[in-house]
Amino acid sequence: MKTVGIISKPDKPELLELVPEVLKWFEEHDYRTVLDDETASYAPGRPSVERTSIGDHKPKFVLVLGGDGTSYPPHAPLRKRKSPSWA
Repeated sequence: MKTVGIISKPDKPELLELVPEVLKWFEEHDYRTVLDDETASYAPGRPSVERTSIGDHKPKFVLVLGGDGTSYPPHAPLRKRKSPSWA
């Protein structure tokens, strides 16, 4: 099964609607999702991991939600694993 990491920006109310839809899409397409704590807060009941440990789950890529498309420090641990990030 393919794995995707999902990182979300804090305090983005629009993610309350978007995150469950994104999770549903990934599940329907046979992806395992690894959520940071912030993303899990938009999808109650979902397990989460520390943002810095998402790379330990060897995702094919990491999806960043709620940002403006620029990279920010949480990507640093993923760079050494060469996981692409999509914002």
